[in-house]
Amino acid sequence: MMEKFLAAISLVAFLVLTLFTGVYIGLSQRGADSYLSKVYLGLQAAGIQEDYLDSMWWFNLWTYSEKNKDKEGVVVYEKEKTFDGYTFVVQAPEGTKANLINMDGQVVHSWQLPFSQVWDEKLPEHLAPFIKETVPERFMTWRGTHLFKNGDLLVAYDTNTSPAGYGLAKLDKDSNLIWKAPILAHHDLDVAPDGKIYALSQNISVDPMEGYERLGAPIIDDEIAVLSSDGKILKEISVLGAFKNSEYYGEILPYLNNKDRCCDIHQSNPQRGDILHANTVRYITAEKAAATRHPLFKEGDLLISLREFDIIAVLDPEAEEIIWALRGFWRTQHDPDITGAGRIVLFDNEGDQREDPKRSRIIEIDPLTTQITWSFDGTEEETFHSLIWSRVQPLPNGNVLIDSYQDGELLEVTREKEIVWKYVAPMHKVRPLDNLMYTAALHDGQRFSYDELDFLKQSGESIPVKEQKNSEEQNKEKTP
Repeated sequence: MMEKFLAAISLVAFLVLTLFTGVYIGLSQRGADSYLSKVYLGLQAAGIQEDYLDSMWWFNLWTYSEKNKDKEGVVVYEKEKTFDGYTFVVQAPEGTKANLINMDGQVVHSWQLPFSQVWDEKLPEHLAPFIKETVPERFMTWRGTHLFKNGDLLVAYDTNTSPAGYGLAKLDKDSNLIWKAPILAHHDLDVAPDGKIYALSQNISVDPMEGYERLGAPIIDDEIAVLSSDGKILKEISVLGAFKNSEYYGEILPYLNNKDRCCDIHQSNPQRGDILHANTVRYITAEKAAATRHPLFKEGDLLISLREFDIIAVLDPEAEEIIWALRGFWRTQHDPDITGAGRIVLFDNEGDQREDPKRSRIIEIDPLTTQITWSFDGTEEETFHSLIWSRVQPLPNGNVLIDSYQDGELLEVTREKEIVWKYVAPMHKVRPLDNLMYTAALHDGQRFSYDELDFLKQSGESIPVKEQKNSEEQNKEKTP
């Protein structure tokens, strides 16, 4: 009996050894043409997604942070120093939902539309080439939004798997679907004055890209999808292609070919094909282009952010070419934007590592001199930190609104580096394991003046006279 048992064990061991030897040989073949390499990558991706779903519960929706464990709602409000208005908030645990809150943190309007009510088929056609099934809806959020004055809302359905984006949709103020676009929209989008939409999207190629053959495959090429105001896809611009068309191509190739480039966070790393990890696109208006005084910047260009390169760049969508790029004093940055004074402000996620490895900061750069003109990494009493995601919005009165994703908070900060408004995401749902260390993550936070959103007035939303006056006075102020 024992001999039969040992023989069975030996046979199993032999088969396992044979299997792993075959896989090793297959993976040792150079290039992306190895069949076993492709099978391995496919199995790896499937395994990662399967194992990762459980951890996503806290990572994509909840973050582990002690900072605000006993706080909720508006906890700081220095009214005479703030830029008052309504704040648009996407709180991750609420999924595909957004709220508009007043300065006291009260919800004045909401939007909500599950992905299954936009694409009602089990596996939408535009996703079928990349996945076998969609992730559970509780893991989807809106990341990449644009609120129109009439209450219409553009939303990108975002997940924390690959592909990152599931689709783009436009809703009316009552959350009814207006149109949908079958693109892998993710992270961010912007709308030009003429109504054109610029959305980050992805193209996942199983073959090496021309000019980037040494990177192998599969490879994720971030794209910028240009859409008409009614959701028709006009063109799709390859960001890697835009680099190849520019003078910066030779500079990025060595970095791309560095096997040790970048650590990474879960699925979004170069070793799994996410070469650039674009996270921001901003349309440059004529006013902002002029304010920078930079000879290369012009109306219609796009300011983008590439996390894996620690690069911010300007892309000409007509020429499909990178015309300016800068890698400087920041790491894994998010959400660069041009202020009224023509400077670029961004969320530096990893901050100044010499000071504190767990301390993010906001920095403002003069694109002409490339020097830091202002920064904020917290106060003596309160710092902030978010290794991933997060946003910053320059406000008309010179303040900045900071969305610290991992801290689950919004901070309004003055030029004198004083926190004059703070909002902590409320715990509307039961925290994982009922653990007070879990904080509801904030995907988005954007401030609108009281007189900016017409649909609230039309729906009977009243604005106190005092607040109207405050809004008008603040809009007259100039950004320093």
